[in-house]
Amino acid sequence: MNSPVPRRRSKRSQRAVLDAAAKLLKQRGYADITIDGIAATAKVGKTTIYRWWPTKASIFMELYAELASKVTPPPDSGSVATDLALLLKGTFKLYRETAAGLALSGIVAEAQSNATVSRTVRNDFAPSRRQIVANLLARGVERGEIPNDVDIDLVSEIVAGATWYCVLVGSAPLTDKHAIRLTERIISGVIPRAGLGTRKRAPTTVVLRKSRRILQKA
Repeated sequence: MNSPVPRRRSKRSQRAVLDAAAKLLKQRGYADITIDGIAATAKVGKTTIYRWWPTKASIFMELYAELASKVTPPPDSGSVATDLALLLKGTFKLYRETAAGLALSGIVAEAQSNATVSRTVRNDFAPSRRQIVANLLARGVERGEIPNDVDIDLVSEIVAGATWYCVLVGSAPLTDKHAIRLTERIISGVIPRAGLGTRKRAPTTVVLRKSRRILQKA
């Protein structure tokens, strides 16, 4: 006897659900959204939603991932500071202009009281976001800009933490200026000053000055 063929997700229904989630997020806020409300707005059945998204948070994680995919990791410019600043500028623009920031805030809030959501955020959602930064920093290590004994995973957590803190707490405006300022503070901690280290590297101030010139044209 042949095994049943798994159902494929309807692209139309998927698009309707994600669009409805984004619309309701801006209208009501995460806490007041229900699966019933998403189903009604998307004009799909609740069974359709639960077939592909086990929780409300899983819908918004997919929405966030879709929106975040629009921030393409910058190509290798030859400068880790420039690459990181461009990535943060794009990320801040995403939070300013789309529902990504609202989705992130809701997901993190629900993770504090829902063990299933917390586990998904910890094991899948957050690592996938950090990996983008880790890949960027790894290029800096390969070029000799960053010492090879720097904990890239830890630095990636610092970048993600600082970025998400701006969104979740509203500690600073999500501007290009703040993206560059944040980059400067992070890079100054991982690139040795002139005369330090066993390999010859450009001083931190030189690296950042060069990056500022490039970013002004970006």
